Amino acid sequence: MKTWSGGKLDGVSGKAGSDGKKAIEKFLAGKDVLLDQGLVKWEVLCTIAHQVMLNKIGVLTAAELGKILKELLAFYENGLVLKEEFEDVHGNLEAALIAKLGDLGKKVHTATSRNEKVMTDIKLYAKNGLLSLYGLALDAAAALAELAEKHKHAQMPGYTHHQQAMPYTFGSFLMSHFYAMMDDVELMKLAYAAIDNCPMGAGAGYSIPLEIDRTLVKGLLGFASVHENSLNAVSSRGKDEALVAYVCNQIMLDLGKLAEDLILFSMKEFGFVELPDEYCTGSSIMPQKKNPDFLELVKGKSAKTTANLVQIIITPRNLPSGYNRDMQETKGALMESVAMTKDCLSLFPGFIVKLKVNETKMEEAMGNDLFATHHGLSMVKDGVPYKEAYKLVGEKIRKGDKLPVVDAKPDFGSDYKKLLHEKKAEFEKTKAEFGCTIESLINLAKKISDSGK
Repeated sequence: MKTWSGGKLDGVSGKAGSDGKKAIEKFLAGKDVLLDQGLVKWEVLCTIAHQVMLNKIGVLTAAELGKILKELLAFYENGLVLKEEFEDVHGNLEAALIAKLGDLGKKVHTATSRNEKVMTDIKLYAKNGLLSLYGLALDAAAALAELAEKHKHAQMPGYTHHQQAMPYTFGSFLMSHFYAMMDDVELMKLAYAAIDNCPMGAGAGYSIPLEIDRTLVKGLLGFASVHENSLNAVSSRGKDEALVAYVCNQIMLDLGKLAEDLILFSMKEFGFVELPDEYCTGSSIMPQKKNPDFLELVKGKSAKTTANLVQIIITPRNLPSGYNRDMQETKGALMESVAMTKDCLSLFPGFIVKLKVNETKMEEAMGNDLFATHHGLSMVKDGVPYKEAYKLVGEKIRKGDKLPVVDAKPDFGSDYKKLLHEKKAEFEKTKAEFGCTIESLINLAKKISDSGK
């Protein structure tokens, strides 16, 4: 039985031949059954909170609530294998409850719509995903900072336009990627706060014609606020996905830049670093090859997160207010981006720890021209206008004169250790709050369920 069985279209799909019916149902379901396996936990939590609210407003008796929560807790602990015939996680959970509870199971979907529930599920999934990315990004940043400290003063050429530009240190180079990761952490915080509102109670976009308690459900699910307008809540489907997908894409772009830098630096022409063997592969025909496949795949996957972001942004363009089935296509793009970014981020700390650095090679690569800007600015201290100093240094370079060698100073920021500590503390606090909310809701459900025995 589908969630809409018994409505205007009840039995209509059966008028087509069995093969045609199956083909249509398969098309309409798309990948929802497969993707929604990742939403079962969140659907159950959302449904638990909704049942508690239904009991408060008198739709469910205490005994009925206890029986429903007992079954929901079983699905939370044991999972639920979704079937295509029930379309999505919402239809599957409802069908499973009806199979277990009979007519009582038919009360579960009272005063709610799949439109609000899928948004709530995705928000919970996204909040959890952002927290996972938050922690992984901090781990990657910490690994970069640790390696940077070891090579804090190691001199190397800095590059612009793929050409040597000014002296730098390898530690400072790594810290540039550390701060990029910390920027992404800040983006995650902003995205988390932006999606932290609860759509439950919005119905199909035009609110629920019952005196429901949206604040209760919001609190049980741990959201900071409710969507104040029901139509806006449903019409905004895609915004949250786009925000989270943007964060994933930015992380992947930053990882891709680091990957490309390290690939270049690992070339024999550079020799600045040696990549860990276990992160590389060999060639099927050239026995001497050591290919940077891990780093190359990170770069390639960054293209996919960009494509997913574009899909999510474009799908809701110019849609009318209210829910439109077009938005079914954004779910997979979001979930793929989150999973892909997690995979890449989780492998980077181990990679960084095992990276071998050749300080001698880096220093040997520093050409005479690299010190031109420093030499010109040293003349400024003696009162020479910089445009004049610029010309004088240019003349020396053209004549092949040796320029004074200057050691670059470490560029680590004012206090990166304090910054990392603060971000970790913020992460642990938010993670604990989210975990406590879920634990509290499950404990409440167990208490109510046990009281009915």
